[in-house]
Amino acid sequence: MKQMHQKELEDKEEELEDVHKSSQRRLRQLEMQLEQEYEEKQMVIHEKHDLEGLIATLCDQAGSEEDPALLADAQLLLSTVDNPGQNFSNGSRENIERLHCQVDEQLSMLQHEKVDLLKRLEEDQEDLNELMKSTKL
Repeated sequence: MKQMHQKELEDKEEELEDVHKSSQRRLRQLEMQLEQEYEEKQMVIHEKHDLEGLIATLCDQAGSEEDPALLADAQLLLSTVDNPGQNFSNGSRENIERLHCQVDEQLSMLQHEKVDLLKRLEEDQEDLNELMKSTKL
């Protein structure tokens, strides 16, 4: 009888140890998953801040009234990353990357336009100065 109880006790201890090991494995898996999700969230937050800065730069350079399509793109981009805690599918990530490229292209184009306008302004100022000189003579 004592041997039987001893055997049952050993079986229960072994079963308990198996449950403990499987619980530890599951806990490690959950910790790894949590860490991965945290890193992804941090990346998305960082990306969101970068995009917000880019959007602010674009809005400053373009003006919301001058280019409503640019503003709409910027708002779409911001709304896409507005919830940093959500899990993004590959399609959403690709969409963000595509929009980011579009915003970069538009920013580059606006910077070139700004340089061209500044050159034209400088040329017009020179022409005005020459005209003023010629009328004084």
